[in-house]
Amino acid sequence: MAPPLLGIETQAPTGDCLISQSASKEPMSGSRAYRRGKNLHALADDQFRGVSHGYVDLQSGAKFRFVSPDYFRMVPWQGEGLKPVGYGFESIEAIALSAIRVNRAAEGFTGNYALAARRQVLQEIDDRGILATPANSYVNELVTEAARLSIARNGLPAMIEYRESPSLRLNHS
Repeated sequence: MAPPLLGIETQAPTGDCLISQSASKEPMSGSRAYRRGKNLHALADDQFRGVSHGYVDLQSGAKFRFVSPDYFRMVPWQGEGLKPVGYGFESIEAIALSAIRVNRAAEGFTGNYALAARRQVLQEIDDRGILATPANSYVNELVTEAARLSIARNGLPAMIEYRESPSLRLNHS
């Protein structure tokens, strides 16, 4: 049986309300905090060690934002300050490092030789299939379009046909 939620609600002078809940008497164990205010609603969840949070900020126009610690977080490391980690940061870092690599491939060359050197690196990036590029992104686009087609047709299965020119069709069977 789950322990009862322990709750604390406090009212700030600004009219904001902070609600704290915990399923345990141990600090940082199953706790969740909410903040309600005139223009901001926020959530912090201890499920991800206090770094997962979501919020609505009506002043900025954001209806809802959620930050996952798997996507982006700052962690201590051996250098100064904190180091960004997570698949969101790693994706951006990989794209930036690849752009640097493409540009460096052309150093010392001009004209068609520089172009050929950059194209060779781009082909290597495409062949790895890790970064999204125009040459390999059609698969993701097809999946998104298949989902849209299925939703528009009340959940009928949408099929992707991989041919020389990939296409979508509804599966009526």
